[in-house]
Amino acid sequence: MNKRTLLLVAGVLCIATQGMAQFFMPPITGLSTTKPGTLTAADGTVYENCKVRSLVMNGAQINRVNIMTAEGEKLKFKAEDVASMQYPPSELAKFDQAMEATTSVQSMFNTDFDAVLDREIIYYEANSSPRGRGKTVLMQLVNPGFESKIAVFNDPWAGETMSVGVAGMTLAGGLEKSYYVRKDGEMIKVQKKGYGKMFDQLFADCPRMAEEYPNPQWKNFATHVFAYDQWCE
Repeated sequence: MNKRTLLLVAGVLCIATQGMAQFFMPPITGLSTTKPGTLTAADGTVYENCKVRSLVMNGAQINRVNIMTAEGEKLKFKAEDVASMQYPPSELAKFDQAMEATTSVQSMFNTDFDAVLDREIIYYEANSSPRGRGKTVLMQLVNPGFESKIAVFNDPWAGETMSVGVAGMTLAGGLEKSYYVRKDGEMIKVQKKGYGKMFDQLFADCPRMAEEYPNPQWKNFATHVFAYDQWCE
């Protein structure tokens, strides 16, 4: 069973208070420079067991990456020269994410602290930058395992939903207000505001979606993407 399948199974087993739900992987910024990963170049060359030496980033999007191969060769890549990357997060990044998870309304009852710390891989894929006039960047994929039809990427500039107070404590909303979505090769921004209309546009080619979700809500966006991946052609 590969890692994406494991992530998919883990997501399916997450149970919300009102039934089965699917969640996006929380974005993590910070790749390990000590643990090896895999980089697939745009020309199809696969570099396995290579380590990240340095990154040039814009927000959480990668513009350049320098690696050292398993053979000790130092290579430099612009984002347009890379198809995808799969790398472990740094220990600090995992710890920061675990801290955030403990203050998230959405995840406080269903997040395993140890599982967050044990998260093994961050996935990046090359896309045309939403802000870069056609420039290619590497964006973090947040729905690995159910991205075959709709790939959802972290929006580094998205805010989170409003914080609320519970028993005298202020807890973060934990839900991003927007994501970038790639469907049929087109990149679009999907956001909480106006999601009802965007739902109709995004899932129009699958009538079952409208039948199953007559009143779509933003908090269930990940579930909608998962359902579309399973039901629709």
